[in-house]
Amino acid sequence: MKSRLIYLSLVSLCAAAPLLANPAFAGAKEWGDFIADGEKFYRAKSFSDAETIFRAALKECESSGLDDAKLGITLNNLALSLESQNKDEEAEAVYKRALAVKEKSVGAEGYALVPSLNNLAKLYFKEKKYDEARLAYERALTIAEKEKGKEDSILIPLLNSLGRIAKVVGNTVDATKYLDRVALLVPKTGNSDAETVSLNNQAVVLRNEKKYAEAEVLYKKVIELREKDKGEDSPDVAAALNNLAGMYREQEKPELAQPLLERALKILEKANNEDAIAICLSNLATCLREQGDFSQSETIARRLLAIRERHEADKPRALLEAQTNLALVLDAEDKYDEAKPLLQKAVALAEKLEGDQSLLFATALNNLKEVYLHMEDYQGAEDILKRVITIRKSKLGDTSPEIGKDMNDLALIYKQQGKPTDAEPSFKEAVAIDEKGGGASLPELATSLNNLARLYRDEGKYAEAEPLYKRSLELREQLYGKDNPKVAASLRNYAALLRDMGRDPEASAMDKRARDIENKE
Repeated sequence: MKSRLIYLSLVSLCAAAPLLANPAFAGAKEWGDFIADGEKFYRAKSFSDAETIFRAALKECESSGLDDAKLGITLNNLALSLESQNKDEEAEAVYKRALAVKEKSVGAEGYALVPSLNNLAKLYFKEKKYDEARLAYERALTIAEKEKGKEDSILIPLLNSLGRIAKVVGNTVDATKYLDRVALLVPKTGNSDAETVSLNNQAVVLRNEKKYAEAEVLYKKVIELREKDKGEDSPDVAAALNNLAGMYREQEKPELAQPLLERALKILEKANNEDAIAICLSNLATCLREQGDFSQSETIARRLLAIRERHEADKPRALLEAQTNLALVLDAEDKYDEAKPLLQKAVALAEKLEGDQSLLFATALNNLKEVYLHMEDYQGAEDILKRVITIRKSKLGDTSPEIGKDMNDLALIYKQQGKPTDAEPSFKEAVAIDEKGGGASLPELATSLNNLARLYRDEGKYAEAEPLYKRSLELREQLYGKDNPKVAASLRNYAALLRDMGRDPEASAMDKRARDIENKE
């Protein structure tokens, strides 16, 4: 199941007639020559030529009445050449026909169906048809289990694929189920690479479930195995270090991520893999910025940009990311005169890549908006953000969580300009959108409630403000625990309102609780 192309043990003639010439004699020999030549082009990544020859093989197969086995091979290889050219709709139809031909010859549960089901499932996954992909893989798994038993290591690729689909659709229960089976089967192979891949996949699932302590143990085990098998300076070790660093950053622990990324960078510099170096530089620059080490972050980000500029033609999106990365550092250093033109270049590049109505363009504009805000050009920031909202609403719909964040930001800009009558409906829209977003939107909802409450407090509408502050506080306690700094911030805000309302004893109690939390930090 490693190779998706079905090869034959046939030798192509060295002095063959032109590939598409009408053969003098119909039959298996001519078909075999076509297949062998098609395979040669496919291996050379000349997929269009491979398609042409496999179509000729299909025509020969059909006109000569060759058996279903040869027809199935031809269809499979033709589908692969189509898929390799991103002709996915055509490839899907051909894969299905290949599967039907095989079913006719081996039955609905024949083990020979497994490679065909695997190929079709991979295409479904590529097309993001996750339900269809899952069903095809499940069928292949059932057939393979019946033929080989449930403890055979040949099941590992199918189980991994099913686990991957489950991860993508957010079904962590099934992802864990499949990956746990892989973890039990891998040691039987004696393949340490397979074991590290299995451990890494399990760590990813745990990380997605925010079971960070368990994921950390597995990530560290992967690093240990990579060091043992590949050596401490292997690029595989660098990749494992980067994965653990990514989880630490996700936990807002950049100080733990930094030494891992610095070690990974040294490894990659020895290997002289410039693309991998660039990815590591990007992560390290962000990590340093998150810690407030802007000077070092700027140095790293400039180095990254220089690499990406050299390869602009091949990787323009990577250049856009590098421009943004450096601009964010410069913005944090109050170097607006440098940050602004860099982000304007990023906006222009985003427009060139995907057009001025794309989400990529909207994201680039939104980054530029931040510089306008920090320069206190609130009208400029407002104009940009309104354009961002128009684009995102057209692409994501009016109730997308992303729009909720934008409406909250727009309300804050109105507030900065002294436009409370404009700010209030924007805050309310943000709250309404966050209300509909479910669990994932609760952090944003807590922020939107807090901001609307502050607007009411500033306007002296204390009765309207208090229930909003109260709910925001309760949400943050639920989300982060009662001793989190974000809870302390909510307590301070609520206390200020209570003091404005003349409820000093309650305000003092809240301030004390906030101070206790802050002193623990």
